[in-house]
Amino acid sequence: MFISPIIQSPKIIPFGSSLVWIERSVFALFLLFFLFIAGPSSGQPTEHSHSSLIRNNSLNFDLLVSAAVERSSERLLRASRQNQAGAYEAASNGLLPGQYTLQASTFDDGITGNQNIRETEIGVQIGLWRMGERQAAESLSTSYGKRAAVFDDYLRWISSGRVRQVLATLNKADNALAREREIAESLQEIISVVEMQLAEGEIAESELLRVQAESLEQQLRVIDAEAEVVDAERNYQIVTGFSVRPLTKLLEPSLHVTSDIADLEVAVSHPLLQMLMQEVEIAKRGAKQLSFTARSRSTLSIGARREQAGVMTPNSDTLSVGFSVPIGGRRQVRPQVENALGDAANAEVAMHRAQRGLEQSLHEAAHQLVVVSEAMEINANQRSVAERRVAMTISAFEEAEVSLEELLRVRRGLATIGREADALEAEKIKLISEYLQAQGVVL
Repeated sequence: MFISPIIQSPKIIPFGSSLVWIERSVFALFLLFFLFIAGPSSGQPTEHSHSSLIRNNSLNFDLLVSAAVERSSERLLRASRQNQAGAYEAASNGLLPGQYTLQASTFDDGITGNQNIRETEIGVQIGLWRMGERQAAESLSTSYGKRAAVFDDYLRWISSGRVRQVLATLNKADNALAREREIAESLQEIISVVEMQLAEGEIAESELLRVQAESLEQQLRVIDAEAEVVDAERNYQIVTGFSVRPLTKLLEPSLHVTSDIADLEVAVSHPLLQMLMQEVEIAKRGAKQLSFTARSRSTLSIGARREQAGVMTPNSDTLSVGFSVPIGGRRQVRPQVENALGDAANAEVAMHRAQRGLEQSLHEAAHQLVVVSEAMEINANQRSVAERRVAMTISAFEEAEVSLEELLRVRRGLATIGREADALEAEKIKLISEYLQAQGVVL
C-alpha cells in the first residue's frame, strides 16, 4: 500500500538522507509483496507444511535419552554383544573343552584271503584342555561379559550427547526467534511514533517509508528465525522420535569451572574409556587363547575292538585306551599370535587417543566457559546502556531533537547487542554440554 506514492512521486527525497533509502524501501516492499503473492500459489502440497511441535511438560532428560537410545543405530549391537558374552562363557565352562571325534573301522579278508577273518574297531577321541587354556578361556569370557555390561552405559552416554546437542540447538533457535520478534515489535513502536508525527505534519512521508522498509527487512529475519526453529525441531524428532517437545527449556545447571588440573582429568570410569578398555582386554586375552587353540589338542582315546579269526575260533573282544600329545608347532603359531597382539596394541593406542581427546575437549570447554562468562557480563552492561540510550533517543525523537536515522541507528545497536547476548548464551549452553559430555556425565 506504500508503493503507489513512491511510483507517482519519484521526486520525493527522504529528509536528511540519500536516494539509497528510497531504493531500499522499494526493494523491501516489493520483496514482501512477492512473498505474500507467491506463498499461497506456490503449488506445494499441504503435506510438506511443517507446524511447530506440541509442547509437553512431562518430558525430561531421562525420557529423551531413553528414546534416543532406542532410536540409535548402536542399539543394534546390544544383542550381538550379549550373545558373544554368552557364547564365550559357555565355551569356557566344563571339565572338558567339548571336542569329540567318533572313530569306526572294519577289516575283512573276503576279497583277499577269504579266511573269514574280520576285525572291527569303534572308539571316541576326547579333546583335553591344554595346561592354562581353561584359565585363558575364562579370562576371555570375563572380558566379553564386562564389555556387554558396560555397553549400556556407553550407549546411554552417546545418546546423552545427541540429546544435549538437539536441545542446545532448539534453545538457540527459540532464543533467536524471540529476539527477532522483539526487535520487530520495537520497530512497530517506532512506526507508531512516526505515524503520529506524520499525521501532525512534523515529518515527511518518506521517513515513514524508511522505517517501514526496515520493519519489512526485520520481518524477513523473523521468517528466517522461524525456519531455524523448524530445522531444529526436525533434528530433535530424528534423534528422539517424539512429536512433542519439552514445554520449558531443559538446561543443565551452570558449572563453576576451576583451573585445578585434578578437576580437569577424565576419570577411568568414563563410559567411552570403559568400553575401549574392555576392547583392549579382549584383544590381549584373545591373543593368549590363540596361542593354545592354534595348535593341535591333546586327546584321550577310548575304544573297543572285536577280532573274528574264523568260524572255528571264538571272537576276541578288547578295550583300548590311548593318549596323544602334540609336539612342536609353536613356530607356526607365533605369527598368528603376534598379529593378534598387534591388534591389541592398536586397541590400546585407540584408547589412549580417546582419553587424550576427552581431556583436550574438557580443558578447551573449561577455558572457553570462563571466556564466555566474562563476555556475558560485559554484554549485560552493554545491553543496559543501550536500552537506556534507546529510551532517551525515542524521547528526543518525539521532541524533534534527533533525526529518525539516529533513532534507527541506536536501535540497530541494541539489536546487535541482543543478538550477541543470544549467541553467547547459546555458546555457554553448548560448552556446558561439551564439558559434561567429556567428563562422562550421563543424563
